[in-house]
This record gives sequence, structure tokens and C-alpha cells, in this order.
Amino acid sequence: MFRFLLLFFVFVPSILSANPKHIHFSAANINQFVDESIRDAYKYTGLAAFYNKISLYEVDGSDVVEIPENQLYQLNINASLAIVGRYDILLVSDYINQVHFNEDLINIKTDGDDLLNAMILKKSELDGNLSELSAFRYSHLWMPLKYICLFTYKFFYFLNTIHGFGWGITIIIFSLCFKLLMLPLTFYQTVIQRKVQAVTNSLELELIHIKSTYMGQEAHERYMAAHKKLGVTPFFSLKPILFTILQVPFLIAIFNVLGELDQLNNVSFLWIEDLSRPDSIYEFSRGVPLLGNTFNLLPIIMTIVCLLGAFFSNDPTRNEATNKKRRLKVAAMAFLFFVLFYPFPSALVLYWTCVNALYLVQLKLLDLEALAKNEV
Repeated sequence: MFRFLLLFFVFVPSILSANPKHIHFSAANINQFVDESIRDAYKYTGLAAFYNKISLYEVDGSDVVEIPENQLYQLNINASLAIVGRYDILLVSDYINQVHFNEDLINIKTDGDDLLNAMILKKSELDGNLSELSAFRYSHLWMPLKYICLFTYKFFYFLNTIHGFGWGITIIIFSLCFKLLMLPLTFYQTVIQRKVQAVTNSLELELIHIKSTYMGQEAHERYMAAHKKLGVTPFFSLKPILFTILQVPFLIAIFNVLGELDQLNNVSFLWIEDLSRPDSIYEFSRGVPLLGNTFNLLPIIMTIVCLLGAFFSNDPTRNEATNKKRRLKVAAMAFLFFVLFYPFPSALVLYWTCVNALYLVQLKLLDLEALAKNEV
């Protein structure tokens, strides 16, 4: 284990460092240059449209300040301007006096020549000698989430170095690793859910009687007494939600890492031509709101896998009517995820499809009913 950690934390950062590309461009043509070199070339639609946006920052030594949109911003005399896209960063070393920008247009004012000196680097190059610019990596996230992202990125990159089958296989391996990591949490959550449902079933008839017979303070006291008799509080049903919340930071990190992983650019996998873009296999003349104008196969496969999970997940502690409602809720969630993920990069959809497929395997191979009988 010690050798593994040494390899992971020493070897991986060293292979991520790279030299920036130094360039010159005209200040008058900054928007054309940014569109060609910094913005993502693929035009995303729907909820994935934020991948086409750019952010501007003032870099003054170790201080990095985000420049707000639609405001005239005065830069410090020793500061540089950084224009950040999905993968790339344009760092202008020449002094820029004022800057004003919105989603589509950047206006700058310089005190010197029209020709500006700058360098272009990728976010994945912000290690090693360029670590002082690491604030640009996952800069939109809360600091603890950013650290989880950085660790996730290094681990994801490390996984890709231990085999030669490409990034698509790495995504599948990573989904398996994450599922294994969360397995104890998933088991314990299942135990809690079953116990909560058992308590709910025990209280159901008594609570119906209380609601139909008593009112006001007396109803409240009997309601509390019914729960206390079983050794729980009215908030006991919220316990399973806690385990779901514990997984959310890791899911946020994974989706941010896959969304900004420039190594996936132009990388194919199976029928997917580019893992950094949707797996479009046909383009329509007109688009659909939130979905775009392409036919993407992978989100459909993902939705089918989610629906299979709803079909096979039958809780024996619940009656058939409750299980049916639960399956309908899961089906509605599958449709919601279909709309959400449809225009997103195929790497993200592939990951989520693998996670749901592994959930099906978990339902098939593991005796969760026996596990639910264990003491918490």
C-alpha cells in the first residue's frame, strides 16, 4: 500500500506538467482569438451550454480575483488578465488597463501597443512549475469540493497509466472503483431504509387512527408517543437521506473532472467519436429545447439501464402498492436524468451508465434482504 501511495502522489504529478504555448495577438482581435483558441469548439445546447462560456480573472501575484460580467473593471498596474475556457487558459502578460465583458463579447483597453504577449496553457498543465495558477482549476467550486476534484483527477489519470486500453476503459474502471468505495455506505443505507420501512409499516395503522380521531395538542402528543414506543423520533425517516448526501460531493467532483478533462478531447470509444462531446450519430435540421438537434444513443442506453434498475429493485418490506409508487418515482427520475444528460459530453453519460449498470449487478449478486436483517 505504501508503494502504491508513493507512486500515486510522486509519479503522477510529474507526468502532468507541461510547457505553456507563448503567442502574440492583436488586442483588436481578442474576441476572434478567444473564440478560436479558448472557447470550446463544440456548441453545446440545453443544460450543457455552460461549457461554451468563458470566465475572466485578474492575476496579481498569488491573488486571483474573478472579474464580474457587465461591469467595467480596472486592473491593478502589476496584474495580468486570464481568460479561462473549458480546457484552456489565455494568460495575457502585457498590462491591460480596463476590461468589460459579457457572455459573447470582450472589450479591453491597453496603454501600450496593440500587439499583446500571452501564453496558452491547459488546465491539466497547472501542476509542477505552474502550480501558482491552480486557482483556475475547478474555480467555480467551494474549496473542499475543489480539493476532492484535484484528488479525483490525479486518481483518474493514474488509472489510465496502468493499462493501455484508452480513456473509455478508464471511465469504466473508475466507475467500478467508485462503486466499490461506496459499497459499505450503500449496504448500510439499505439496512437503514429497510428498518425505516419496517417502523413505518408498524406505525401506519396507529397514525391513521390518531389523525382520524384526535386533533390539536392531543393528536400531537399521541403522535409523539407512538414513535417513542418504538424507540424512534418523527425524523427517523430522514436517516437514509444522510447517506445519499454523503455521496453528493464525490459525484460533483467526478462530473467536474470528466467535464474538464482535456485528455478526452478527440478520443473515441466504441461508436463514440469524441468522449468530450455528445455521441451524436445523426443531426436534425431543427433542435428540441434542452436536447439540441442531434440524436444521441448513449443517453437512451443510460435511461434503459435506469428503468431496468427500477424494475428489478423490489423491496420485500413494502407492500405492492408502495413498491409500484416507488418504481414510478424511479422511472420519473430516469426520464429527468435523460433530459439532464442528453446534451452533455458522452464521458459523463458513459460514467453514469456504468454506475447504474453496476447497480443492476449489485441487485443480482448480493442478498440485500439477508443484510437488512442484521443489527445496525
